[in-house]
Amino acid sequence: MKIKVKPIALNPEIKKPLAMQLADVLRSGVVHGAWKVGDVLPGIHELAAQCRVSEKVPRKALAILADEGWIDPKRGVGSVVIERGCLPHMNGRILIYVRETGCSYYFSRLLVVLESRLHSKGYGVSVIRVGECNEKYACLKLKKMLKEQWTFILLIGTNTEGHRVIAESGCPFVLVGDGRPLPKCSDSSFLAKIEIISRKALPEFMREFAHRNIRRVTQFKYAEGAFDVTDTFRCSEVRVDNINISRKSSPEKVSLASLCEMQRFIVKNKLPDLFLFTDDYLAQGALMALAIAGVRIPEDVAVVTHANKGLGPVWEKPLSRMEMDPQDHANKIADAVSEYFRTGVFPSGIELGSVWKKGDTFRRRLHIG
Repeated sequence: MKIKVKPIALNPEIKKPLAMQLADVLRSGVVHGAWKVGDVLPGIHELAAQCRVSEKVPRKALAILADEGWIDPKRGVGSVVIERGCLPHMNGRILIYVRETGCSYYFSRLLVVLESRLHSKGYGVSVIRVGECNEKYACLKLKKMLKEQWTFILLIGTNTEGHRVIAESGCPFVLVGDGRPLPKCSDSSFLAKIEIISRKALPEFMREFAHRNIRRVTQFKYAEGAFDVTDTFRCSEVRVDNINISRKSSPEKVSLASLCEMQRFIVKNKLPDLFLFTDDYLAQGALMALAIAGVRIPEDVAVVTHANKGLGPVWEKPLSRMEMDPQDHANKIADAVSEYFRTGVFPSGIELGSVWKKGDTFRRRLHIG
């Protein structure tokens, strides 16, 4: 029995492609029983007439549903609704193209949680990871995969070549920043930027800093890192000394290097008013060296870390920290993607970053004089 369907209204005013909108309508019809297993969906000509669009729109919409496993296109019959078995319902296919940033707990955790949340929301997810040594290969893999039908693409991390290939595909995509300058996007398929701002908690830290009589800061930071407070104090009377450590080593070697650098520092130098560590692994090694030397925190020196939730070093007192929460950030990205699939509009102005966590290692000091 052929099921009659009402005219289908598509909205050309939103950025969500018409083919994707039509695929959503047809998919919803299958989910809610308008078409059951074995039924045949309306044909390309009929759908084009109902939507008042060219035939390429329903042709692409049906291709999307076929790739997702909802229908089996049969010559001479049409698009037959098929049994999807135990596979989760796929509300769309999402490709994530992520640039690896070395030994980054934050981005590794972000990706794991993001994949899990999107799967739980009913999306089929595939991931291409770009390492520092295989970017060319990753772009070749990306070009090959883009020959398939994708509903949406997440580009995580600044990657000029990957951005160009994705923009040329015409598939809707969102760019998630990794702290480096984001490329300008004027492509019709570009939906939004999500900024990840590691320095977001810095203003609140500086307000806390202003209440203390601190004149000298020693910062342990990555030589290749983006987080650095030197410029923040440039116009003040605060002196900032930097100890740079390469992040290209393993986390264990980074912690060991930080421990050794701190041991050398406290032998040759007077303790500063504040030690600032811009990463968990840097803090882990350096704090161990301070404990071995019998340095009291915050009685002898204050300590602030820039760290990830769930990974920060264990200390006898709660650490004062500018904290990044990859799980919370992944959940917010997944919710934004779901809103786009529901409304056709991707939320704008999303900024994810660090938050200030006030602990006991940044004790208030009275101003002198």
